[in-house]
Amino acid sequence: MPTLSSVEHAISEDEAFIAAAKAELRRLGWYVRYTEWPQGHQVVLHLRSDTSRHVVTEWHDSEANAWREAQRLAVEAAPRPREEPWQSSAPMA
Repeated sequence: MPTLSSVEHAISEDEAFIAAAKAELRRLGWYVRYTEWPQGHQVVLHLRSDTSRHVVTEWHDSEANAWREAQRLAVEAAPRPREEPWQSSAPMA
């Protein structure tokens, strides 16, 4: 059975991770919003520079898991620099 100190330690690790995840996403230009409902935890992100681009996580059993998915989705959805034709590795016709 977990002791009170081990539970406190686990909570503080999750809280530290969540704070770091929020700070990193904000630094990368994302607006972050967290929602908690009886069915679980969810994070919604949108780019500050383009509010039409948004990312929504699935519902998770813990807040930390929702933030883990938010980080992964943010990396996948991050805007990529447009490749100029002269930068393309495809052969020119």
